[in-house]
Amino acid sequence: MAIERISRERWDKAQSGEIIHYDHENRDAYETSVDIILRHFNHFDVEKDLVGKKILESGGGSYPAVFFCKGLERAVSVEPLYDKFPEEVKDRLTEAGIETISSGFEDVDIDEEFDEVWFFNVLQHVRDPYLQIEKAKKIANTIRVFEPIECGTNDEHPHEFTIEFFEEQFPGVEVNRYKGGSLNKFHGADCAYLIWSKLDEETN
Repeated sequence: MAIERISRERWDKAQSGEIIHYDHENRDAYETSVDIILRHFNHFDVEKDLVGKKILESGGGSYPAVFFCKGLERAVSVEPLYDKFPEEVKDRLTEAGIETISSGFEDVDIDEEFDEVWFFNVLQHVRDPYLQIEKAKKIANTIRVFEPIECGTNDEHPHEFTIEFFEEQFPGVEVNRYKGGSLNKFHGADCAYLIWSKLDEETN
């Protein structure tokens, strides 16, 4: 199934719908979701596994995953709706030491290397998922993906993905399936998750 890059106008419509549904207050729910997502990557420990790392997250929202990670050297959230967030949300992210760029990742010029780039529940919303993945491969040593699949499109979700899409974008990488609804209060949709490594790609 081909994924269509969408127009700026179509993306603006999706973003207008998305901002309505942001829950800026429910920290516990976000923290639980982040913990579950990261546990799918080799039982990841947010307290110790990222100490000294530089992480960039695409579309982190009001509670990006990096918010809950300890000891990062640098945390960057590229969030196109940041300017529309309440001031208390902006203050919270600033106090947590998170650098937030108010833009889509497609439009950001970054010429530095990051230890990791994360795509967690974001690619359904973006203008050009191909370009986001391409840019991530240029700057990241590791890419982590956890994205809903086979769940249709609507105004706020202009893209629908499959396991095969991620296998095509990350050839040679094992793409795993999280079964929707298999964990209490977490993702009713099936999700694809994977870890891409620049070292593995260069070796192959």
